[in-house]
Amino acid sequence: MSNPISTLPTADELEDDRPELEVDDLDTAAATELEVDEPEFADGPDSTENKGRSGLVLLVLAGLLLGSIAINLKQSRDVANLEARSSEYEQALAAAVERIDSETARADGAEAALDRVDGAVDLVNERVLGLQEALDGLREATLR
Repeated sequence: MSNPISTLPTADELEDDRPELEVDDLDTAAATELEVDEPEFADGPDSTENKGRSGLVLLVLAGLLLGSIAINLKQSRDVANLEARSSEYEQALAAAVERIDSETARADGAEAALDRVDGAVDLVNERVLGLQEALDGLREATLR
């Protein structure tokens, strides 16, 4: 599919093969006699001022875009930090609730043990009273 270099046409041959535009004499004469009106926008700012302004506008817009991106990055970092703190607080709260539950269960166990001790103290007091009464009865019997 490729052609050897020797068979490729030269630049002169390519220019010779190009068709030339044919210009009608009447058209040329008519164009030279007409007065050309200047376009209406000629009074406005020239293109160099427009380029300068558009460059300035592009620069301002780029600055705003970069500022917006920087603010978004800062906010996303702040949100990530807040989420990390929130996660830490949730873990600390869960640990505290678990500790409170275990201490509550321990306190309930201690209260139950205290109730048993109170019951035992009451039983001992009743027996001591019973023994005291029996001792009093023996004293009366021995004194008579």
